[in-house]
Amino acid sequence: MIQDYLILETKVRKCAAEARINGIPICRVGPSGPLDSRAVHEFLFPGRNRFTLSVEPGPTPSQALSAAAEPFIPGDKTSSSLRLMSMPRGAFPEDPGVHELFRIDWTPPPGQPVETPAVLERVLEMPNAGHRWQWLDGEPFDTAASLQAVTDMLTECRDGMNRGDPEPFIERAQARFRAMLAAYGLDVSDEIAIFREEFRSLAGEAGFQMQGLDPLTMDLRVCADEKLVDCVDRSWEPLLRSAKLPNGVTRLRYPIKVARLGGTVQVVL
Repeated sequence: MIQDYLILETKVRKCAAEARINGIPICRVGPSGPLDSRAVHEFLFPGRNRFTLSVEPGPTPSQALSAAAEPFIPGDKTSSSLRLMSMPRGAFPEDPGVHELFRIDWTPPPGQPVETPAVLERVLEMPNAGHRWQWLDGEPFDTAASLQAVTDMLTECRDGMNRGDPEPFIERAQARFRAMLAAYGLDVSDEIAIFREEFRSLAGEAGFQMQGLDPLTMDLRVCADEKLVDCVDRSWEPLLRSAKLPNGVTRLRYPIKVARLGGTVQVVL
């Protein structure tokens, strides 16, 4: 297991924003969840890496980089930031051992209309980061048939999970588990066992069922030079998730990105 983590922190105030690395959507933050902080080793390449902050992205994932019809008018203290930190294992952002590699800040004048999305980028040379990931050599998602294959894979995994069976997903996600080994030194067998145990624990709860896949709300987002598909719906929620409980809680969410490897759609991130 690695000792020093590369943590990407995305923060907003009175707006929404999306963070991407090398064209890969990482997270979306907004008023309901204004802060996201996570390790990002599996998204990095050796050498040149591009970090993007898109403020007030479009209304759906597939429109996140489209120009808005109306300007955004910032309020008082509206802001957004993106920063990458090298952080020892177990440390907190404010600890003295944390090293900030870069920071992007967006602080527009209040009351003055802004064309959105406001896109800010930073390129960083990181020769010792990341790997030459398997999905980079995958086939592009450039046809209707290739996207239908994603829907078919999601249906297979969703139906298995709805029966309490995580094995179809685990089989499709072998590349993802291997990436976690390369990125963080995690044991593949251990990670699969933990995933299986956690899923079965949640699936055994009263009232558990998976959310249905609605073609009208699916918003499969092709990204990373057509090598990946971000499996989300129009409200930015992961397509593989459990149905809401009566109290409004969604107990299980699996945000995934898939690639075409050897003619098969596989979960890679």
